[in-house]
Amino acid sequence: MNYQSDGILKALQAQLLAIVFAFTSFTALGQDSDELLEPSEAFAFSIEVISADQVMVNWAIAPGYYMYLDKFAFDAKPAGVGISKVDRPKGKIKNDEFFGEVGIYENEAQFQLTLSRFASDPGTLLLDAVGQGCNEPIGVCYPPIQHSV
Repeated sequence: MNYQSDGILKALQAQLLAIVFAFTSFTALGQDSDELLEPSEAFAFSIEVISADQVMVNWAIAPGYYMYLDKFAFDAKPAGVGISKVDRPKGKIKNDEFFGEVGIYENEAQFQLTLSRFASDPGTLLLDAVGQGCNEPIGVCYPPIQHSV
């Protein structure tokens, strides 16, 4: 390689570095890293016992956030209790740059669970609920969030 090629290469590297720096500075304007909410704030979880065999599970989803429709899972314990039905709300289709078309929930994800009791007194019910969501403007996805109640 000659000196002229080295000079051109260094000039291109400097320009590329300047473009990357300008882009990251521009996208960071108005987006303080403190704006990313804690998972419990972005996806506030609550549960309501409707009856002995009905439970309402709810995630209040903060503005600018969403949760994946297919990432929700529920499990009931002890062995004498099971979930026989999950009423899921209809989601919205989003074109995700990594996963293609996916179903999502915005604002709220509310599920009504119907429980089946296989024992006369199965004891205290323990419900595990898992969901996963992302922040839209910053583009950060959280790992799956599990709640046990």
